[in-house]
Amino acid sequence: MRTNKKKSNMISFRKAGDIANAIVLTLAIAYAACVVLWIDRERDGKRRSFFDEQWKQEGFCIQHKNIPFWSSFDTCMYVDTFFSICLGILYRCWKDHPGMQTSSDLVPFVIIGTLAHGFAHEYEAFMWRQQQQQQQTNLLEGATTITTEEPEPTLLGNIIFCIVFWFPLLKASLIHVHSKFVAIMSICVTFGMTYMEERYVFTYIQSVLLIASHTNQLMLPLEEKDKSSYEYMVLPLMSALPIVLTGWVEAIYCTAFYQSLGGHVLYDACIIVSFLLYYISC
Repeated sequence: MRTNKKKSNMISFRKAGDIANAIVLTLAIAYAACVVLWIDRERDGKRRSFFDEQWKQEGFCIQHKNIPFWSSFDTCMYVDTFFSICLGILYRCWKDHPGMQTSSDLVPFVIIGTLAHGFAHEYEAFMWRQQQQQQQTNLLEGATTITTEEPEPTLLGNIIFCIVFWFPLLKASLIHVHSKFVAIMSICVTFGMTYMEERYVFTYIQSVLLIASHTNQLMLPLEEKDKSSYEYMVLPLMSALPIVLTGWVEAIYCTAFYQSLGGHVLYDACIIVSFLLYYISC
């Protein structure tokens, strides 16, 4: 009797996981499609869409951009670092506990990717500060032309970003996929990112990770889903659905209220905190 109940629960968890993964995948694809199709849609001779006008300029919702070390990108680094440390402590305590292997296997890659994510934002904030200093210098010197463009990423920069950002996050997303295939995909998406306008970078990164992760989840063999049926159900519900919904809110309601609450740091916090909650629940 107890065996039948356990099997019934396992099947229920697996079906709920299939539905949750399909919902996240659909929302991620819809988000990417809407950005591509409607970010610059013209209506009545003017460029209008349901996306927030300020968000459309950079692809992020930024608070306090001109305040050194306190912009949304600066606080992203602070939040990502703090919660990565928290996750690392929990991992150290729980990694050898029975039943925690499936979720614990993801943790090192999530920590590395999250820290890389945070420091990438800090680099953006650093470049803003450099631009502001250059503008002030040019104004004091009476320059008539002010250059505000960021330098193009170097080959070395792209290699480092591929290794410390894309590979660990894709490895965490693509469960049971061999590392060599993850490495190949990391190189491909890094190459693709070099052709992205800056305002599309956020959409590109979110779309690649969510679509890859939840396509992979849905394609897992039944025995793999049943083996970790609870984790299979909880992962999309707790660690992915909040992220994709927060992405929609940031893009649509930036100036309405999202920016005043912290801007893009809320999205970054959602990523690591959602995974923390998933890990705790397992």
